[in-house]
Amino acid sequence: MVDASIFWTSDDGKYELWLADALDPEQVATVLGGRTPRALIVDAPYSEQTHSGHKAAVLTIKRAVDFSASQPKATNQNQRRYASRNGGLRARADITYAPWSADDVERFVDLWSPLTMGWMCSLTDHILFPHWAGSAGVNGRVAFAPLPFVETGSRVRMVGDGPSSWTCWLSVSRPRGEPWSKWGALRGAYVLRERYFNAAENDERIIGGKPIGGMCMIVSDYSRRGDLVVDPCCGAGTTLVAARMMGRPAIGIDTCREHLEIAARRIARTREQVTLLGAEQDWGQSELFAPPGEKEECES
Repeated sequence: MVDASIFWTSDDGKYELWLADALDPEQVATVLGGRTPRALIVDAPYSEQTHSGHKAAVLTIKRAVDFSASQPKATNQNQRRYASRNGGLRARADITYAPWSADDVERFVDLWSPLTMGWMCSLTDHILFPHWAGSAGVNGRVAFAPLPFVETGSRVRMVGDGPSSWTCWLSVSRPRGEPWSKWGALRGAYVLRERYFNAAENDERIIGGKPIGGMCMIVSDYSRRGDLVVDPCCGAGTTLVAARMMGRPAIGIDTCREHLEIAARRIARTREQVTLLGAEQDWGQSELFAPPGEKEECES
C-alpha cells in the first residue's frame, strides 16, 4: 500500500486527484486536509456477483470473435453477415479491481458519513444497495429508496440465458434537518441512451465508466454551484469532469495510477458549460415529468 500523495492539480487549483485508499482513515485525512465535502458522489466497486457476470460476458464475446476469425470464407449471406458483425467486436476487458463486500460498504459509509456535510450518492448493484442504505441509516442519515440509473443497450447478457442488465441503482442519503430537508423535489430515475464513453473506439475507455450526461445530472441534483464534491473511487474522473462542467470544485481519489492519468487529461481539457449552468433548474424539477431520454447529454 502506498501513502496518500497528490497526483494532479488543475491550473486553477479547484480540482485535485489523489493516489490514495478511500477506505484508509489516515490517508483520507491527508487528502481532505481539514476540508469538508458538501457532496459525495461515487461509483464504487460492485459485488462479486456483478464481477463474475462481467467475466462470463468477456468469455462469451471472445468466443464470438474467435468464431468469426475461423470463418474467412463464409458461403452464404447470413454467414458473411454474422462473421462480419462479430469480427468487429472488440474483446471486452476484464475488471481489474476487486469487488466490494458488504463489510467494505459499511467501512466506507462509517468513514465518510461524518466527513460529508451534505448528500452521499453511490451508484451500485442490487446486491450491495441494501448495505449502502442500511449503513447510511446506522450513521444517522435519511436514506431513500433506490433510484434506477438506466443505460439502454448496455451490459447485454451475452450468455443468452436471461434478460440483460441495463440498470444500476443510485443510493442517496442526506443529513437530517435543514437545508437538506428542504432541498426540493428531485427526479426519480436517470434514463440514458447507451454511452459513448465506453464505446470500443474510445481511447479513454475504462471498465465500469459512467456516461457524462448521467453524472452531470447527479452532480446538478445533489450539489450547488461552488460546493466541494468528492469522489473517493474516481476511476477515469467522470464525476470530476461533470463537476467542472457544472461549476463545482472537486477532489478525486483512486488507487490506480493509470486511471488517474486518464482522469487528469479529461479534467484538464474540460471547461465550465455556461449554458448548462444557466439551465440548471431545467435539469431539476422542471424535468421531473419529461419523457425519458431528453436533456441527457452534456457536451464536453
